[in-house]
Amino acid sequence: MAKSTPPPPGRSSTHPLHGNEKAYQALDHKAKEITRVNNGFQYLYSAARFLPRLIGTFIDYDTLLTRGIVIEVASLSEDQALLDGLQTEADAAREELVFNTWWEVHTCFPLMHDHFPGFKEHIPYLRQKPDLVSQIASFMHAVSNKARSDDAGRLKKRIMELVPDITEKERAYLKEKTRRGFCHTKTGRLLCPIAKLEKFDEDPEEFCREVRDRPKGGIRISSFDWPMCLYDMTTFEADYDPDDDPDNLLPGFLRSELLAYKYIFTGVSTTSTCMRDPAMKTHQGRPSIARAYGFEHVTIFSILYTAVLVRWALNSQYMWNDNDADFKGNLFVRSILTVLIRDSEYMEDLLEWWDQEVFRESGDSRESEDDDSTTFARLLARDKAKRARTAEKGKGTASRE
Repeated sequence: MAKSTPPPPGRSSTHPLHGNEKAYQALDHKAKEITRVNNGFQYLYSAARFLPRLIGTFIDYDTLLTRGIVIEVASLSEDQALLDGLQTEADAAREELVFNTWWEVHTCFPLMHDHFPGFKEHIPYLRQKPDLVSQIASFMHAVSNKARSDDAGRLKKRIMELVPDITEKERAYLKEKTRRGFCHTKTGRLLCPIAKLEKFDEDPEEFCREVRDRPKGGIRISSFDWPMCLYDMTTFEADYDPDDDPDNLLPGFLRSELLAYKYIFTGVSTTSTCMRDPAMKTHQGRPSIARAYGFEHVTIFSILYTAVLVRWALNSQYMWNDNDADFKGNLFVRSILTVLIRDSEYMEDLLEWWDQEVFRESGDSRESEDDDSTTFARLLARDKAKRARTAEKGKGTASRE
């Protein structure tokens, strides 16, 4: 059977629209791989699987595509009233600095249309095809959920291997997911909000019981309570000053080793846990997500995607749920983004730190070659000196002759 030759996943297509439109119209998230290949949209399925890892798991694709297209087309319009209206909306959003639908469209839509083949090049055409846009949005939503489900399933099985400071007996007991969360003090502490950690440590069992039983006036874990598992506690304990700046709860946030970014994007073999447990290894010959999609830079949305997965993997819910009692996943993500758009310096430092951790931790080949202290560099220097001496000796012999 002849297979189609789609553009590589993660890169925009340069094909004319009529080729992509046929594939778009055939989109069916329930289709088997053989059907996707025969109908020419396997490459779109692959691209859609990457979307939650790129822009997050709580995206309303219908709103994202519809509003994004309107804004893109309006930027080319001569309708001054429309342009003025969009500018007023933009000014209000930037003044309020609360991550909402406006921010989501303006930050996620460009990432999406750069990634999904054929979309960016033909936005004006798609503006005239609302039914087709709706079909694309539904496809993206369904396939994104499948990809998130796959990532969550893998992490659910392995998350306890990534947890530090835990006995093997505890690790074995907590392999059963329904025993996690606030059913156990180990996972309970990891899910405990950083702002409530002192109260937790006073009586872990009682704290967990209150969260589980939800008595009137008891402890509630809300969407705006950011859990300890997302913090590098060494940094937090060193930099947090409860006397001078008690409300600065950012030190170490989103820098936790438990935030399994490398596990999801570059594979378990790139994590420190693999050194402790060689049994944790990826399938031979299967490229990592980052390699398969040419993903070379961390996005804030990909960090928060892993944060959401980690929090779910540590709670006691057996099946995926966006929410966990008073904790609502989408509000959780938006609360973090609201703080980060107000503190661009912290966000820029965070992204740079993660890029270094994930993609340049060992340095690329050019950086390594420039390091004159490595074995490779020293042997090359030795050989170069030896060749220079030989050449100089040869010149001396020639001059005597």
